[in-house]
Amino acid sequence: MQALESRQGRDCRILAAVEYWSHADLGALNKEWKSRVERIAKLVQTVPGVATSIEIPEGGNSYLL
Repeated sequence: MQALESRQGRDCRILAAVEYWSHADLGALNKEWKSRVERIAKLVQTVPGVATSIEIPEGGNSYLL
């Protein structure tokens, strides 16, 4: 019985993820993450002798189509 409940819970989480990603505003999501990464880079650059660069690997944003 526990295995069935566990499987049903997993299936609900998968369905919720599919529902979210099918309606997600990817432009807004990219903007939010870019802002976060830039903030981290700005903080890191305050450390003497440390340099930063932001690079997005080809195919690195797999949710962009």
